[in-house]
Amino acid sequence: MVEETEEAEKLVQTDPATMSMGNFYTNMPGGVLRTDYESVIQKKPHLINRPRFKEASLLFDEIDRLLETEFPDLDAKQIASNIGKLQGSAFKIRGELMRGGLPEDRIEHLIQQRAKLHEQSRKEYEKLRPLFLRLVDRGHNPNNLT
Repeated sequence: MVEETEEAEKLVQTDPATMSMGNFYTNMPGGVLRTDYESVIQKKPHLINRPRFKEASLLFDEIDRLLETEFPDLDAKQIASNIGKLQGSAFKIRGELMRGGLPEDRIEHLIQQRAKLHEQSRKEYEKLRPLFLRLVDRGHNPNNLT
């Protein structure tokens, strides 16, 4: 019985349909990872031949192709922007909470506000799940996408 539970937990953690997509949104057009990548390549084009940059380039190209062909209605750039803003706001709240010295009612309000931001962010992430799963179907390791 314990073995079945442990096996089920492993499955949930590695099943692309339920696993956390981590920072997958940063690979989208306008996402932080892609923006940084494009900036570095523009300044140092010789780096494009390095394995890490080649892999990233192939992934970005595949994402772009899928967005054009299979997911034309998915506004991945806007979703990535939304997630970034929501996470930024949640991070600011975390900082305020960590500074301490706040009245109890303010702490409760901030905790509730942060929970709402996380829920909104999760909903935005889920909009990207079909693209994530399609990339996994095409052979990408889900852990490398996150």
